[in-house]
Amino acid sequence: MPNVELPVEEHQRRVKAIKTPRTWRQIAVELGLSADGIQRWAYLNGIKRPKYKESREKEVVKLLKQGKEYQEIADSLKIPHSTVRSIARRNNLTGKPSVSPKEVEEMLRLRKNGCPLLQIAKKTGRSAQTVYKYLSKNDPNYRKRQQVNPWTQKEVDILVEKWKEGLLYKDISKFLPNRNPVAVRSKISYLGLSRYKTKFSGISSQKQREMALSDLCGGEIRCQAKKSWDCCNRQKDLRFLQIDHINGDGYKDNLKGEKRHKAIIEDPEKYRKIYQVLCANANNIKKAENKEHGRSR
Repeated sequence: MPNVELPVEEHQRRVKAIKTPRTWRQIAVELGLSADGIQRWAYLNGIKRPKYKESREKEVVKLLKQGKEYQEIADSLKIPHSTVRSIARRNNLTGKPSVSPKEVEEMLRLRKNGCPLLQIAKKTGRSAQTVYKYLSKNDPNYRKRQQVNPWTQKEVDILVEKWKEGLLYKDISKFLPNRNPVAVRSKISYLGLSRYKTKFSGISSQKQREMALSDLCGGEIRCQAKKSWDCCNRQKDLRFLQIDHINGDGYKDNLKGEKRHKAIIEDPEKYRKIYQVLCANANNIKKAENKEHGRSR
């Protein structure tokens, strides 16, 4: 990238900003440029950022010993947060001195009085993470979840009884004045009670499809194509058979997959007027003869 010449005033303004000990982002905001752009411009023009003098490092160390936070020091001295952290590590210092027993007692007292975590942190001058750490260590009940309204054995017995009767969560909750449907569902899951059993429980989808095909065919499963089509010689292999809409109006049908199979099994007489069983070849012949491919939806 060629070195672009700038007006003298602009050049001096950029040099002065770069020489000031700040982050590239802060310099870029002041100059109205991107951080990458000003960094690249400084590199092409041979302008280097100043190294921190010993006096500046001593100032940082002094503030660290006073118990100032990293960000507080960085903002007051207008230097990067990472620089403050590096100086602290180099001098074996931390942003805040260790928590004294007196401070821990104050935290426990405030917590006992019902003071929230963030307010305790604000009053003690510590971070919320630090307060949480020392409260957890010194108060064994702090992290324990208290059950406000535990279940009684009588409630559990009523719950199990109504569940076995097949009632829904909302209906069971009506017999338990202090429990809502969500609490009922959670307790049922915790007790490991089985789900509601239906007519199709334990029957695989493949078996349901076979039962639906059998009901449509009236017993023996086979292709119901016209004899004149001579497509498959009454195919009986389930892998070749399909459920077809007799009138070619499948786009109006909302039943798909297992829902369709269950509906056929529950009311075969109704759906024999709507569906038929065809092999793939017969289905294509029917579509061609009835011109179903271009049918508008």
